[in-house]
Amino acid sequence: MKHIEGRSFIAEVSITTPGFSGPIGVSEATVSWARGWLVQGSAEQPPLRLQFDYLEHSTDRVLYDITGAPQAGEYAGVKLGMSRNGYLGFYREAPVTDFWKLQVVWYVDHTEHVDFIWRNHDGYQVSMHEQVFSRPGLTLPDTRVQTQRWLAAGVGSGTALQFLAKIERYV
Repeated sequence: MKHIEGRSFIAEVSITTPGFSGPIGVSEATVSWARGWLVQGSAEQPPLRLQFDYLEHSTDRVLYDITGAPQAGEYAGVKLGMSRNGYLGFYREAPVTDFWKLQVVWYVDHTEHVDFIWRNHDGYQVSMHEQVFSRPGLTLPDTRVQTQRWLAAGVGSGTALQFLAKIERYV
């Protein structure tokens, strides 16, 4: 954990949990309330780039504020927060005051890859929650039924996830 203690960085973040492996995406629905939430991305998408701004550390966790990295398009500089239902998303208007915890699982010296468990400020592990939509237009305009996998923390019985950060640079 020493390699990221006291350091802020920008990284590509993807999921490494078997059955869910791949990039993190952002919901891009046409209705505003359904945009900007973290979801399981498709294999064709590049991993989401996030900026982790160091706050402090404890014996087994490093605390960060997280925003969209400069390469995150419309979410660049926008703070990552959690809805009152526990779903992770970018907040432009509402203030985000809660921090995020990274629990490092492994780090290989001389690489910039960090395998970690991501937790919210209360210590709940980020997990995957599936939701089936049967209404057209929420995510893909011509789909009648689709499954969306949302990232959340502290929400019932989702599948606990593990993540990989490929650090691009320290800031």
